[in-house]
Amino acid sequence: MVESEQDVALEDTDRIEGRSALVNNTNAAIALAGAVRSTLGPRGSDKMLVDENGEIVVTNDGVTVLETAKVEHPTANLLIATSSAQDRIARDGTTTSVLLTAELLRNALELSRIGVHPTIIMNGYRIAVEESLSQLEEISRVASDDDLIATTATTMAGKIDTVLAKKMTVLALEAARALENEEGGDDLERIRVKRLQMTGGGAAESEIIHGLMLKKQRLDFTTDSHSDGGKIAIIDGGFENRELELDAQIEIRNTGVLSGFQERK
Repeated sequence: MVESEQDVALEDTDRIEGRSALVNNTNAAIALAGAVRSTLGPRGSDKMLVDENGEIVVTNDGVTVLETAKVEHPTANLLIATSSAQDRIARDGTTTSVLLTAELLRNALELSRIGVHPTIIMNGYRIAVEESLSQLEEISRVASDDDLIATTATTMAGKIDTVLAKKMTVLALEAARALENEEGGDDLERIRVKRLQMTGGGAAESEIIHGLMLKKQRLDFTTDSHSDGGKIAIIDGGFENRELELDAQIEIRNTGVLSGFQERK
């Protein structure tokens, strides 16, 4: 009997099917959620992360913990990708997104054990999402300045120093207000707000510059590093003389011919 090409390709692969696959995937999600559960909330615990080079990071930021961990299970990696996406969009709620996803999977597993088909479970979750969004729309209100400050400060809690977080909260709100009338969708912040790290200073010296900011070095370090005025020319191109596009030899008989050639060039 001749083995099929598919069987040969998968002969060294572990295959899990049916209910065993459901249980395995759910357990992986629950285990990952358990790793960050204790970091949730204002009383959340810090985690000490040590990499293979011995570098130590202490944080209670869920996405930092998850992205640092070496995870091989595909379902766990999907949860980490969900957490990273949450961080990119909202800058907060990474731990919550993992915990909620893990609990949804746990409940789905219980429903499948009593005979509910996965398709019906998914349809139920979609209905629940629509109802949740509807309820949020009803109870939502316009945020006050105090609400914005509290919300922004919460997203930075545990990531940076408390004193620095207060300063960064003010800067973040200033940047957000500068973009409130702009068009660009969810990617507006990434397009219009640029974060640059400058050497020779501290994080407490951070500031917002409303305009174009280019991180460049001086060509001549004998010139001044600071100027209160002046004009800037932005040139798309180089200052070098253009090279000839053909191979040619020029015979120069006197210096006047050479200077004239340079001017025409």
